[in-house]
Amino acid sequence: MTNITTSDDGAGQGRMGRLLLSRPWLWRSILYTVLFLCATSVFIITRFPEEVLASIVNQALEKAPMEMQAHRAELTFPLGLTLFDLSVDEKADPENRIMSISSLRVKPYILAAISGNRKAWVEANSLGGAIEGVVATDGLDGDELEVELDFNHIDPGKGEWWGRFPWFKAEGIFEGQGAIKINRNDWTTAQGRLESRIKEAKLILGKSLNSKGGYIDISEGEIELKLEKGNLSVVKGAFSGPHASLVLSGAVTMAKNPQFSMMNIIITMKLSETAKQALGTAAYFLPQPDSSGKIVMKIGGTFRSPIMR
Repeated sequence: MTNITTSDDGAGQGRMGRLLLSRPWLWRSILYTVLFLCATSVFIITRFPEEVLASIVNQALEKAPMEMQAHRAELTFPLGLTLFDLSVDEKADPENRIMSISSLRVKPYILAAISGNRKAWVEANSLGGAIEGVVATDGLDGDELEVELDFNHIDPGKGEWWGRFPWFKAEGIFEGQGAIKINRNDWTTAQGRLESRIKEAKLILGKSLNSKGGYIDISEGEIELKLEKGNLSVVKGAFSGPHASLVLSGAVTMAKNPQFSMMNIIITMKLSETAKQALGTAAYFLPQPDSSGKIVMKIGGTFRSPIMR
């Protein structure tokens, strides 16, 4: 019995050895994983300086599609990394802040790493809520990213991009999910879908339309976006409230600098007298309603210089 067990063990070890020799990426992945576990343990035990770690992380973020910088970083066991006070700016113009992320947790999938795939679970706290998902790289150079995400209690009104959009901004509670594939060197080639449910929202007018800052209540809504070959199209967009209903359609042709993305958006709306009063003087600039009371407004131009007609 002893000889048989030894023979089986030897045969098993031989098969494992041949497998590792025939697939060098496998033993390299195992080795890297073990080394990373050891290094992470050492860094945590010795309290690796946060300033040094943040500097290393910021260098790794240089190839991100947006300008990203973390002000503090912290290692957690096992194989965890948390970034704090992460700023996200436009790549072409770092002075233009898009959003801020209070914390971003990253945990790689160990089993995926052993098989040669780079995949990680991420969770971001931003815009008043949480975004959770899985990020995987596709391609030898790691430039192709595949992202699947779920978001809860997100308020787009907390985004910092509204300062460059003079007409209005949207506030409310957004929940939904999406999947996107993006090249870190050229995000205009991205493709994917995004679905969201909306409640307790407001469409707040900018001072360029109403100096008194009127708004329209949106009780509920649903939007579905499709991103393909540089075009962001509205598959479904319907919103309703006590005094207004809006239907959104059209598309945006994305540019490497988001400010210069070309818009071709159509908003079809019905407004009650209460909503028109909330709009104030801005109501006079809207197109005349048709026989059914619908107002059709077209938005063209770029995000930087929009044109309404």
